[in-house]
Amino acid sequence: MYRSCMQNIPIRIGFSVTICACFLLIAASQQGMAAVPAHISVGTSTILISASSASQAQQPAAAPKQKKITLSQGVATRLITKMVKPKYPTEAKHAHVKGIVRVSIRIDTEGRISNAEVVDGPELLRDAALDAVRQWTFRPYELNGQAVAVETTFSVPIPN
Repeated sequence: MYRSCMQNIPIRIGFSVTICACFLLIAASQQGMAAVPAHISVGTSTILISASSASQAQQPAAAPKQKKITLSQGVATRLITKMVKPKYPTEAKHAHVKGIVRVSIRIDTEGRISNAEVVDGPELLRDAALDAVRQWTFRPYELNGQAVAVETTFSVPIPN
């Protein structure tokens, strides 16, 4: 009796609830017959509705997180619309340091670099590689006809 009655009683902030409905909720929760949401505290003769939790409970659920999409360097290279070559740092040139810097990047839905960080490579060449890569732009990668953010890693040779 309590359970079927409870399914039809909306209790929200700003709504008035009859005393009968309150007693039914109290009795049903004490007997384990009704599930009470976390933002409602049921005592022996009172019902307390928490505003912060209740308003959160009434908000629609957030969209599910998008899966991380990783592209190979070959696929990502075909999406490049602007590629800036790194400048050979003077210190590296004097020290005869050459090499490849691997840079991990995240490309947003508009084809811009939203994050870039060095994975490995000679210390003297890292800043030059990052400075160049951060200026690159891409065609947005599409999945099912919709632009999505992607991640990839590029090997950047210095000097090239």
